[in-house]
Amino acid sequence: MLRIWILLVVSVALGACASTGSEVKLSDEKTETNKAARVNVQLASGYMAKGQYEVALEKLQKALREDPNYATAHTVTGVLYSRIGEHEKAGLHYLRATELNPDDGGVLNNYGQFLCMDGKFEKAYPYFDRAIEQAFYSTPELALTNAGRCATAAKDYPKAERYLRIALKQVKNYPPALIAMANLMAAQGEYLKARAFIQRYHSTGRVSDHSLYVGYTVELTLGDKEASEEYRQKLIRQFPDSSFTKRLL
Repeated sequence: MLRIWILLVVSVALGACASTGSEVKLSDEKTETNKAARVNVQLASGYMAKGQYEVALEKLQKALREDPNYATAHTVTGVLYSRIGEHEKAGLHYLRATELNPDDGGVLNNYGQFLCMDGKFEKAYPYFDRAIEQAFYSTPELALTNAGRCATAAKDYPKAERYLRIALKQVKNYPPALIAMANLMAAQGEYLKARAFIQRYHSTGRVSDHSLYVGYTVELTLGDKEASEEYRQKLIRQFPDSSFTKRLL
């Protein structure tokens, strides 16, 4: 069971980084000079959503030729390179975006996520902290949660808890922070607390394959076979194609 939790916590803590498409906050440059570049980035995003990465890369390269200083183009290029396993190239583009927009909380958060995914935990925290400090960053709770996930992956549990509790103080019952806290508590063997955070998460109306799997594992560890089986059945029924379901089966 400990092995299951180690695998779960690490994969979940880094999962947000790997699925950057749902996390990335793009900048809103709207000057006339990068109008053509913006169109190509939008086209590239569409091709990426379809898995047509080669065509998407062509559009992004064209956007960067049209406007080499367009931070959003660098961010999306970083996302693309991350998805195809070109981590060194991805890092260069994420870093360039932070150089072009050093006060953009979203850009700073994205690079922090990338560094965390790459296992460079200590380098990631300053970027999360800078994002959190930006006065006009509209979602500091996101950067706080990502920092908490990063610290969990690094097994720095006190740091992880500090970040996540601040996130929940800023936005009470923030779902990503609740599920991250559940993972954190379980990683430390605090299964009753993990159960409480899972229940709080589900009380927000959110249900995911991840939350059901965590609930199943927590209840199994606590010895509540009825509750664990209920989570198991919900997971199989609602998310039959999920990687978490495949773990069970």
